[in-house]
Amino acid sequence: MATGTGNLPNPAMSFSPFAILTAEEVNNLVENIESLATGTGIGDSSVIFKSQHIELHSYMYSSITQGNWAPMGATLSEQPYNEYIWNFGLVLNDRINYLANFSGGTYTFRMKFDSNRDRGTATILIDGVSVGTIDTYSPSSIVNKIGTITGITIASGGHTISIISASKNSSSTGYGIALGQMAFWRTN
Repeated sequence: MATGTGNLPNPAMSFSPFAILTAEEVNNLVENIESLATGTGIGDSSVIFKSQHIELHSYMYSSITQGNWAPMGATLSEQPYNEYIWNFGLVLNDRINYLANFSGGTYTFRMKFDSNRDRGTATILIDGVSVGTIDTYSPSSIVNKIGTITGITIASGGHTISIISASKNSSSTGYGIALGQMAFWRTN
């Protein structure tokens, strides 16, 4: 967090969704997370990524393959959205990618999201293979909903997790996905 002392954040620390980071701190965090995900650099990836669960913060993505993704919550009245990132173009097949290093096993995926009338169905991919979908549509805005996909078998090693707006509920007016925090919980 911006302290004014020039100290950069510890890569192992968890950030509040209400933290204000400088550009330098964001760049440092991205580098730290990428090196932890690949197990090649700063920090001890065995402590962060080889535990019983892996947390993915929506704003710590590795790449955007398609679409315009941006943080939600630019004003004080939008504070509940500060931890979300969404594809504001609401376009079919918008895609955002994350990197993580897993211990082999079976996992449950949980995704916090904001649902609304213009939201699509999120398809979750691991290394390009679908492991399930989460419908984020509702007739009106509901913040902090949780979607779950169970029984995901993941081999040990580094993987790319992708969220793609590949479809939508027939009642939805768009393909938006408002991502909050995501996690893989190891079940065996």
